[in-house]
Amino acid sequence: MTKWGRNELCHCGSGLKYKRCHLGKDEQAAGSGTSSAAPAIDPTTIDIHEMIEGLTWSSEAYRELSNELVTNMQGRYEPDTVYFAVFLWNRFSSETQPVYRKSGVYCAAIEFFFNGGTMAELASKYEVSSSTMSKRYQEVFDFALSLSFGAGSA
Repeated sequence: MTKWGRNELCHCGSGLKYKRCHLGKDEQAAGSGTSSAAPAIDPTTIDIHEMIEGLTWSSEAYRELSNELVTNMQGRYEPDTVYFAVFLWNRFSSETQPVYRKSGVYCAAIEFFFNGGTMAELASKYEVSSSTMSKRYQEVFDFALSLSFGAGSA
């Protein structure tokens, strides 16, 4: 069984310390006889909001957008999908420092990234233009692709 140090980064990839993220859940699972050697990511809405507060945001507006994203995705998606959407937004916003007038354009683009419907439906839901949403989606997609293939690392 793998032991995680309380002050190490959590095994789930949230960016939080283990003690603030999964320690309690893993101890509870161990106490119930369930193995915690390789716990699955199964965040709840509370976990997601705690993650948002624990992440470093380069702008308060970016943190607010992440809360808007959770509110709009909650109930339509599995919690782990919402969790990864917030994580993607955090990385994207930290590294690209996007400028926008309507936060909904990035919410729509990220939701579309996770197959949330058609562009027209999402543009209508967030009251943004389909063409702007399409451009922002392409930015998010290209960024996620660069993460997948480790672009920029030498």
